Amino acid sequence: MRKVCSTLEVEEHRMKLILEPQSYQKFTFAIENVLIKDEQQFIEFGFPEILDTYVINDIRLAYFLLSRFPDSLLGIQTIFQNKVKETGISELESLPRDKDGSVEPAVFVEKIFEIHERFNNILLNSFSYDPIFIKALDCACRDFINHNSICSSSSAKVSELLTKYTDLLLKKGSKTADESQLESKLDQSITVLKYIEDRDAFQDFYRRNLARRLVNDQSSSFNSEQSMISKLKEICGFDFTNKLTRMFNDMEMNNDLNSKFRDYSNSNRNIDFSAKILNTAAWPLSYSKPSLVLPKNLSSVIDSYTQFYNSRHQGRVLNWLWQYSKLDIKFNMPQKGNKPSPSYIFTVSTSQYAILSLFDSATSDIISFSEISKSTGLSNPSIDSSLAIFSKIKLIKVINFSSDGITPVPSDNTISTLSSFMLNNEFSSKRLKINLNVPMKSETKKESIEALKYIQEDHNMAIQAAIVRVMKTQRSLNHSLLVTEVINQLKSRFNPKILDIKKAIDSLLDREFIERDSNKSDIYNYVA
Repeated sequence: MRKVCSTLEVEEHRMKLILEPQSYQKFTFAIENVLIKDEQQFIEFGFPEILDTYVINDIRLAYFLLSRFPDSLLGIQTIFQNKVKETGISELESLPRDKDGSVEPAVFVEKIFEIHERFNNILLNSFSYDPIFIKALDCACRDFINHNSICSSSSAKVSELLTKYTDLLLKKGSKTADESQLESKLDQSITVLKYIEDRDAFQDFYRRNLARRLVNDQSSSFNSEQSMISKLKEICGFDFTNKLTRMFNDMEMNNDLNSKFRDYSNSNRNIDFSAKILNTAAWPLSYSKPSLVLPKNLSSVIDSYTQFYNSRHQGRVLNWLWQYSKLDIKFNMPQKGNKPSPSYIFTVSTSQYAILSLFDSATSDIISFSEISKSTGLSNPSIDSSLAIFSKIKLIKVINFSSDGITPVPSDNTISTLSSFMLNNEFSSKRLKINLNVPMKSETKKESIEALKYIQEDHNMAIQAAIVRVMKTQRSLNHSLLVTEVINQLKSRFNPKILDIKKAIDSLLDREFIERDSNKSDIYNYVA
């Protein structure tokens, strides 16, 4: 290729000196046919090796020569697209996995961006951002990002990993301390998001993670959160970012409301209390009627706040979401001799506090599992998870009995409904503030499963709505055209599966939104 380029330069210079422009153009076309067009297959044959070696100048040279014949670029365009796809799938396949087959979100997202940047550099420096190569890169990235072994279990998996990555960036304690570096990583996330097919899933996961950051006061920077929302607005639309903005507005209004409540109840409470009032329509937080029995000191504060709020906002109902609340409690150890007793601050969930408060008010040092269940109203799994955390840091001692229920047996900290518990008066820790409000891995996995289930239900509703819209417009349509129209309507949000569309059609037939044509079974008619 270098020799061809050199020969062309020599010949072109020579012909400019001795030929008229019209003759010069004919001669140039003739020599380019001989030196380039006739050797196109040879160039294409060696092009994959040039891409492997990543020599930008050689790639640019191949593009420069073949671009003299526009149709000749289609061959290396296909080679480039296949190379990007194969590289992406191969490198994602080689990422380190956990025991359950999952990958770290940061490793996954940063590897995708690294691959994209590598080939985008070729696009910029070798292909001069030629539109057909831009399209090739976009198609290849969309393929390997959405269809790889990591995401084979669910189309929403890549969205879940990306939202976990952004959550790590925007949460307090992020290792990305530099603001410009954080902004760069958020831009990388947006680059990956552009290629995700199931954006509905991303939106749902992102709202859930943002809600947790705001509720738990874990956002590292208000400016960074707002910057991310502005970036999302272009891709996800105003409706999605409008809900996120409403969430921030709720948080700002709560600051004023809590300040007024402190003035209202300053004389009759001994707990530093603040509440977050959240609009049900904007926040993706699940509510179920609580069975938790609050300790009396906390219950009185809740009643006071409810009375305060209702006096200012009539006609509204407060549903308390205890699973998202937390407390900081001071734990004073018994004094030993003349030494001052150490004090610890524990951050606990409301259910954990309900359990710990029993040790403070009980007549006996030992409390049984059944007593905890009866006094708190918590389910056995909730009690198990809380006591497991207390036992792990040795805040409580687990006492197990033999089958007669009287004789103690050596404890291996196994917790059952027959176990009893007592506070460990010998508890010590190098840290004076300890966070015990940590979700168990099983709970996190359960939340992820529930989110995926919700996303699937939302997709099913969107598919049914699209079918009704199409049929209402067309009145009558055959099966294949209906499927095509539904896919076209929804592809900007997610790629509906053919099987899901068929199930939605069957559901609408059963509910008589549409009906089969009496003459042709593959034609559907809209039922007015």
